[in-house]
Amino acid sequence: VSTDHGGRMRVRMGEAQIEVMPESVVVFEELDSVAGATVVHGPVNFSSPETGTVAVRATGIVIRPQPKRLTHGQVTVVGPSELLVTSFRGPLELTLGNESLVVPEGTTYRVVQGDSRGPGPVGAGAESARRERLRAFFVAFAAVGVPLAALLIYQVLASPSSLF
Repeated sequence: VSTDHGGRMRVRMGEAQIEVMPESVVVFEELDSVAGATVVHGPVNFSSPETGTVAVRATGIVIRPQPKRLTHGQVTVVGPSELLVTSFRGPLELTLGNESLVVPEGTTYRVVQGDSRGPGPVGAGAESARRERLRAFFVAFAAVGVPLAALLIYQVLASPSSLF
C-alpha cells in the first residue's frame, strides 16, 4: 500500500489496527504468526487492545507491544537504516536478531543501524559489532533524551507563566 501527500488508510486486523499515514509505503503480512506490516517508507501508527496483538517491521527491526498491554505506537522509516519508534501508550519491544529493547510509554527512540559513512563491518563478528553500536545508541539517547524531556515537562508544569 502506498499513500500520497493527503492519503491515509486504516486497516483492522482482528482487534489490532494499523494506520498508514500520508506519504508512506507499507506491505501487510503475517509476522511471527501475528497480523502485521512491514514499513518501507514513512510513518505508520498502530494500536492493539490488551487481548490483541500486532507486529510492525522496519529496517529489519520487529516492533510489537508487550503482552497484555493496551498499546498505541508509531514507527517512521526516515531512511534505509534509520527509523523513529514512538510509544504513545504502553511499552513497545524492539527486536533485532537475538537482541531486544523496551521503549517505555511516552518515549521516542531514534534507531540508526550501521555507519552513516558506509556499510558496517563484514565477516566474523560483524553482527555483534552492529548490535553493540545499536545498543550504545539506545543507551546514549535514553540517557540524554529522558532527563531532558523530564526537565521540560517539569518546567511547563511548575511555572506556566515563564514559558515564553
